[in-house]
Amino acid sequence: MNDDRCIALRCGNKSYTVRIPDGIRFQYARLNQTEKVTDYGGLIRDALDHPIGAPRIENLLRPGQRVCIISDDNTRVTPVRTILQELLPRIEGAGILRRDIFIVIALGSHRPLTQEEIAAKFGQDIVDRYQILNSEFENPDMLTQVGTSELGTPIRVYKPAMEADIRIGIGNVVPHGCMGWSGGAKILYPGITSADIVSEFHVMQGLRDEVLLGMVECPVRLAVEEWTKNIGLHYIINTVLDENMNLYRAVAGHYIHAHRKAVSYAQAVCGVSLKQRPDVVLASAYPIDIDFWQCGKAAYGPTRVIAKGGEFLLLAACTEGVGPHPQILDYMALENGTEVSSRTYVSEDNWSGETEGTLLENLLGADEKFTPGKKYEEALSVNNSGDIDTFVRVIITKSWKDKEGKKNTELSPDLIELNFPENSGWVISEEQSTKERTVLYYTKALAPGESSSNLSDTIRINESVAAQVEKVTDGSKITYRYKYDGYTFNLDAEVDAVQTHNAKDAIKSAWGVDVGVSGDETSISL
Repeated sequence: MNDDRCIALRCGNKSYTVRIPDGIRFQYARLNQTEKVTDYGGLIRDALDHPIGAPRIENLLRPGQRVCIISDDNTRVTPVRTILQELLPRIEGAGILRRDIFIVIALGSHRPLTQEEIAAKFGQDIVDRYQILNSEFENPDMLTQVGTSELGTPIRVYKPAMEADIRIGIGNVVPHGCMGWSGGAKILYPGITSADIVSEFHVMQGLRDEVLLGMVECPVRLAVEEWTKNIGLHYIINTVLDENMNLYRAVAGHYIHAHRKAVSYAQAVCGVSLKQRPDVVLASAYPIDIDFWQCGKAAYGPTRVIAKGGEFLLLAACTEGVGPHPQILDYMALENGTEVSSRTYVSEDNWSGETEGTLLENLLGADEKFTPGKKYEEALSVNNSGDIDTFVRVIITKSWKDKEGKKNTELSPDLIELNFPENSGWVISEEQSTKERTVLYYTKALAPGESSSNLSDTIRINESVAAQVEKVTDGSKITYRYKYDGYTFNLDAEVDAVQTHNAKDAIKSAWGVDVGVSGDETSISL
């Protein structure tokens, strides 16, 4: 279809076409166009020949040294194989024996890569010639302490990497919500650190009041780079990709100076201008859509520019489900004490069951007719049916629909009066709510088996629906047309949950909202 209002969006290994309706102003905010590079190997060679802030890798190494190359995992699209094809011969050319060269996959807190995934990322030729290890962030026997963070957490790093004489980091540079920009020292810290350091790293974003996304001298990055001095990252190779994930630029050298050069390239690609704050943003998380945790990064930019009360829609494959940080956990939604929907979390990416129910089915008694102006019991609550403490939110949507189920946006959702009692422990987010949509957060953590208080108690349809009538005169014939005649009112409730561990960061990533969290992680505040 040749239509400039049709936009192609990727989702996993598929592409979908979205057509923007006529009469709606829109902007396709894609990455800035760059000149096409065809000689990827030449680009890497040039970077290695002209390192920034460091000698050439051949001059940095000495025979007899043991070299550790630290690479990102399959949640990133860094062209690692291309880089290694140029880097490894230079290392061996400097007198380093092949047996003294090994590769560590920086998992952070992600799952280990399978042998098939390792071969796909690095190439079978490299797998056959070099030792490749998944980092182990939860195994204390494979971690060694090198210092203490500013929050007092022991900094423990993957021991095999620390036993090497030289550590070389490989990564890609894109905007990052916590470090301003990815790449550089991040491959080491928190790439191959312990699980508690990874968690602390993610929390650091939430401890800052300023927007860190796109900040070059980001305070979190500066802290990480300062700690990296104690750990030792001797050399980096970082890349910048175009919108088609093809190599655009590459840098090599010092983990700070070379990284800043890579950031300048990435700014030219990713720095997109918007004409105005949009009311609706439709975004694709590709290629960082392997799981829910990763695809949440696609919300960093849009949630900063969207208009107040706007809507954000995210297209993501999430082929591995929730991911390493379970954001959506077990819950049951209750209506007047009866379960209407539930979700049961089993493991990192598995659900044992999921049910969806219908609200208002038992609103009326036998043979009872609905009466506008009358209050009916409608007590909605949430139960934590899992075994992990959670925070929950509920999104209530009110609408009017015709006999075919099509929503009529001209009819007032305000006439659907769902009462939210005061001092219930539920707080309405005014910034995220509209006339049609109400977003409520439960301020207390729900322990396993615990239910929230009722977020609502009654529902009524304002009696003015019967008064909104139009008199139509056709000669001697007079008819009355009721505005709401033939329409039904609809109430939808969407429930989701996050873990209480590192709640501030988890809530920011999953729900895009900044909250205050108590020191014991038992309550939140908007």
